[in-house]
Amino acid sequence: MTQYDMTDREEAEMLKKWWHNYGKKIAIAIIIGSILGFGWHFWRDQQVALSENASTLFDKISVAMGENQQELVAKFSAELIDQYPKTVYATMASFFLAQTFVNKKQYDSALTKLNWVLLHSHVDRFKQIARIRIARILIFQNKPQLALEKLTIVNDNTFQPQIDEVKGEIYKVLKEPELAKKAYQAADKGMVGAHIKSPVVKMELAVP
Repeated sequence: MTQYDMTDREEAEMLKKWWHNYGKKIAIAIIIGSILGFGWHFWRDQQVALSENASTLFDKISVAMGENQQELVAKFSAELIDQYPKTVYATMASFFLAQTFVNKKQYDSALTKLNWVLLHSHVDRFKQIARIRIARILIFQNKPQLALEKLTIVNDNTFQPQIDEVKGEIYKVLKEPELAKKAYQAADKGMVGAHIKSPVVKMELAVP
């Protein structure tokens, strides 16, 4: 047996031991990586398809709104929320559907859709808009204390001026003129800084 044969044999044995210790693990890792890679691409393609389908439905809602076809707005919105609840389009559809319920004076149904946004949306801005709209509906339903409670949580503080404006409305209903005035003053200060105009706030502050 030559030195070369001995080395070759030793290397083969070393490779055999290496495979036994590490090779199977690496092979399994490669297989898992391939599966995960396939799974990622499949998930990504699926998400793209879902987003495109949701977008198509959202376009139908927009057209129906432009044509003032409230029944179609409600139909497509409900379908979008049901089939694509995790998309941002579903959140927007909930807002549209809530507005159609408000137009029909079906306030409890509107509240249900806005609360859906609070529960399902991951966008703080949308949650804050929903809170403000919920509070306004509750004021209209003569539930000012409940409306105030809804505004105790602030999801997006860039909406603080609008929150203060609604608080002013709430304190007026609660017959708390001083608190109402302070809220309107805070709203006005915030709106001036954000370059927002609110005739309602100006009017309320003009009242002696």
